[in-house]
Amino acid sequence: MDFEQIIADLVREQAAEADRELDEEVASLAEAELVSAQISDRLRAVEGGQVKLSSAHGYSVTGSVVRANPAWVLLKGAEGEELVSIPAIALAQGLQRIAPSPSFMETRMGLTHILRRIMRERTRVRIVSGVHTLVGAIGAVYSDHMDLVGLDTGEPLVSVSLKSLFSVRIVHMY
Repeated sequence: MDFEQIIADLVREQAAEADRELDEEVASLAEAELVSAQISDRLRAVEGGQVKLSSAHGYSVTGSVVRANPAWVLLKGAEGEELVSIPAIALAQGLQRIAPSPSFMETRMGLTHILRRIMRERTRVRIVSGVHTLVGAIGAVYSDHMDLVGLDTGEPLVSVSLKSLFSVRIVHMY
């Protein structure tokens, strides 16, 4: 065996070792990406695509994903738009891949921001919380719950835990 043969063998061995290390690193990164992915990441990845989301109490909504962030997803279906609380999703159909992390601004716009805007507009809403479907206006939004009030009277109907809130739909009156 000569020096060139020895050197060539060493180069091949080092290249094979580098390939093995790279394969292990790629596999490790892919696994880290999967274990850190949240359902909102997968919903953002299918923007424009159809999904079916269900609550733990059996309420389902089907529609096209308009926009999603870590707190909520906006779907557009046959009945209009519906804002679904991410933590209240029990089952999701139609998810495939993972989207890149959301922008800083997207992560800051929580569900309460949207609910407070709806409240200021005095818009009629239909909410789904647990097995309950209620219609009214949002009277107040607190850190962990909101008040639903009657449109005509402004009197409180019920306080709703945001943890149990599955969805909100703006109800247009014709």
